[in-house]
Amino acid sequence: MDVIFFILFLASMVAFVIGVFKPNIFSRVLGNYATRKGTATIFGLAFVAFFMMFGITTESQDTANDSNLLAQTQQKESDIEIPQYKVLRKTEHISTRMSDDQADYFGAVLIEADVTEIPPQEFTEIARVIAEKEHLDNSASFYSTEEAYRADYSVYVPEENKDQIEQAGGIESNQEYLPQAEIDRLLDEGYIGSFEDGEFIMSPSSAYYMLNQNTTASKNEG
Repeated sequence: MDVIFFILFLASMVAFVIGVFKPNIFSRVLGNYATRKGTATIFGLAFVAFFMMFGITTESQDTANDSNLLAQTQQKESDIEIPQYKVLRKTEHISTRMSDDQADYFGAVLIEADVTEIPPQEFTEIARVIAEKEHLDNSASFYSTEEAYRADYSVYVPEENKDQIEQAGGIESNQEYLPQAEIDRLLDEGYIGSFEDGEFIMSPSSAYYMLNQNTTASKNEG
């Protein structure tokens, strides 16, 4: 419908211009009103009316499209069960060297369910829903263990750097030294991936990623 009103809008605009310069062209249609004043009034009103109708129908169509999109999104979300989770931010686990603003921006989400039961494609949608719900759309990291979260947020500090760190003032009260290999192991076992700017990026070194890669490979071989 909006296309029809747009065409009529253009036609009335063209007729308005023609009527200003050669009103006699419309003498058969308008009769005595085929004057510059008459054509300007008639086609000018038509021009405005069709423009308004075009705007109304376009807005209605946009509203309908938005409603359909929202309905589809809600249907998609309802088909996926969101596991129990906890947002880890502004907690005692974050190094006190990180400001509150940084802690908020770099949101961390701990999935408190068995992630091995969640397919990667489904987890991507789960991450999107959680990030939007918790206002972590810009950046959110997902973990299956709190130990991985601590390792990622420098609560665990490489003991290989202990001498240099101690000379610089030492670690904070909520930090502790661990071997770098142990820190890496904790990250690989519990870090799943990150949600940034609307896209979920899975860590290729995570145990979750490796498990699903092996499962996919086994199904393909079978």
